[in-house]
Amino acid sequence: MDAIQDDSKQMTHEITVRIVDVNEPPSFPDDGPWLNGAGVADGAGPETLVCSVEAKDPDKYAPNNVLNYYISTPATPFTISDLGEITVATGQTTHHEKTVVWNIEVVVTDAGVPQHTASTTVLIVVCPTRKPDSPKPCA
Repeated sequence: MDAIQDDSKQMTHEITVRIVDVNEPPSFPDDGPWLNGAGVADGAGPETLVCSVEAKDPDKYAPNNVLNYYISTPATPFTISDLGEITVATGQTTHHEKTVVWNIEVVVTDAGVPQHTASTTVLIVVCPTRKPDSPKPCA
């Protein structure tokens, strides 16, 4: 860096600029397909895929861009993978007679410091078993 004082004396100093990656929060898009809801069959067993969610993180480098998902709604028969895939949990089965609609909150956290989170709500409908003469229960 060069600096000139009023009396035209010039000084040179070397400076180091260090750029630090600041952790930005993840977010869920406003147009995610899960916002329209998802259907799962009555009696669906473990590992049945219900739907997927996807958060975005503007950070380019780990650990700030490493995302982890979890379901914060208690006592649901669902689980979520690190890829955002919502499935029926191990040891669980969906039951239309018990609960027809689930509103589950999905939370994503990044691994940065400080850690940031975002959340979205997923509506899951447990579709009744279709009888041969009944209309199609879920699209």
